[in-house]
Amino acid sequence: MLLGLVTALGRVAVLPEVFAVEGAILIVFGYLTMRGSLLALAIATTLYGIEGILTAAAGSYQSLVIRVLILFFLIQGLLALRELKRRQAN
Repeated sequence: MLLGLVTALGRVAVLPEVFAVEGAILIVFGYLTMRGSLLALAIATTLYGIEGILTAAAGSYQSLVIRVLILFFLIQGLLALRELKRRQAN
């Protein structure tokens, strides 16, 4: 959302609405994940991974290391939440 505001205020020729919508969606998924939703975290991780692949395919490699690092931690969180749900079920 912050990136969307910066591009809108800076009059950058990028679609700020896309960034704002993506930010809002990720905030909702983050909230649902904090409430323990494994599905929300899985969807958010998948969307972030797809976005990273599409960004790399478009030729933008500037933030690739950071994206991979964030994706690594998202996957670790997904595995941990799945294990927590499994233990709570027993």
